[in-house]
Amino acid sequence: MEIRRVMYNDVSDEDLLQRYYQTGDNQWLGPLLDRYGLLLFGFCAKQLNDKTLARDTVQQVQLIVIQHIDRTRVENFHAWLFTIARNECNIVLRNRRVVRREVKENDVPEAAPEFREAFEEGRDRLFDEAMAALPEAQRACIRLFYLSGERKKYDEVAAATGYSIKEVKTHIQNGKRNLKKTIDKMRNQY
Repeated sequence: MEIRRVMYNDVSDEDLLQRYYQTGDNQWLGPLLDRYGLLLFGFCAKQLNDKTLARDTVQQVQLIVIQHIDRTRVENFHAWLFTIARNECNIVLRNRRVVRREVKENDVPEAAPEFREAFEEGRDRLFDEAMAALPEAQRACIRLFYLSGERKKYDEVAAATGYSIKEVKTHIQNGKRNLKKTIDKMRNQY
């Protein structure tokens, strides 16, 4: 591995990419990934604030590069690589938030099903009351977009409500914000 770095240290990213595209040989792609490996790890570690997740994310980024470089004509490898890294870090962070949220919601012990039912009923009641407090346009758009069994697209919601797509997006965005505020306010009252 160290030999590769020394051998190609004076070769630019563009030259290595050009050689890779001409031959399709991964011997030209390896030095590029090696060259940015430590920077990539530092970037991911800073974004994720977790070295183990950062190592896993770097490996995922490198795998994505290997899988997608043939489909894309990359002009600036550094920018392309770090765009992939940023997107992968965002995915990891989003997934971590979802897991934490699920843990909080399911915090009621399994041994007490009557408490779980009360917890779920209370959560549903809060949601129903908050939805009822929304203006009709926001409530209708949110119901159709999120709660109608199968998630509808903006144009389908627009067709069903008679609003423009822009108005639908605005109603959904404002409705979500108002829903959150109302639920938070109601929780603080209890």
